[in-house]
Amino acid sequence: MIRFKSSERTLVRELAIVACLLICAFSAIADDYQEVNQYTGWIVLQRQVLDETKADDDYILMRDIQFADSGTLVEIKDGESKTGYAIELVIVTYEQTNVTVLKLGVIDQSTGDTVMYAWAEPGAKRLGINDRWIQVGLTRM
Repeated sequence: MIRFKSSERTLVRELAIVACLLICAFSAIADDYQEVNQYTGWIVLQRQVLDETKADDDYILMRDIQFADSGTLVEIKDGESKTGYAIELVIVTYEQTNVTVLKLGVIDQSTGDTVMYAWAEPGAKRLGINDRWIQVGLTRM
């Protein structure tokens, strides 16, 4: 049996407390960790939304867009021109219900408001929006 002096016992107790705190902290981080899912997809935006003189069958198409459910915001562009819209993919937890969902949203960049969204179970294989003027399709990689 090891015998410690009074000051050594205090040090051993303090080290034990620090070790317990570190273990608790690492455990909490591990509990909060979620695997990040990667998605690939496409975005279609009707040009008539931006310019009333355009035909209703004239669309902007963006292909092979990469998203991560940890939070991705992709600005919709027509070539190099900004459209004022963006697509967001993010996992959110609603405070009122404590329900966690994968949210795919259309963002109006002038206000920062989400003008529409779809939601699914986190890790969903496919997710999409189709409101005619805007369409988004994502597939988990």
